[in-house]
Amino acid sequence: MLYTIVGLTGARLTSSGLLTQDVFMDTQRSAIVGWVEGNGRIRPELVGQPKLADLAGPMYDGEAVGPDGTTQAVIRYETWDAYRTLSA
Repeated sequence: MLYTIVGLTGARLTSSGLLTQDVFMDTQRSAIVGWVEGNGRIRPELVGQPKLADLAGPMYDGEAVGPDGTTQAVIRYETWDAYRTLSA
């Protein structure tokens, strides 16, 4: 899995870029408040992903080629300001 965090700086959307699972977990571990559970209606890629304090998500964001050259799912989180902007 690859991860990205989208934020809003002024009126401009910003992104963390693609993060490997190790880097993402190292930087976000203290913000974990729970885990996504499967219920038959959630994308399989999201099951078992962390829920983070103060961020919307996780959300499936397609696929990308990771640093090891394999195609991997991208899991996206957004600040609430970015979420509101993108949902408007």
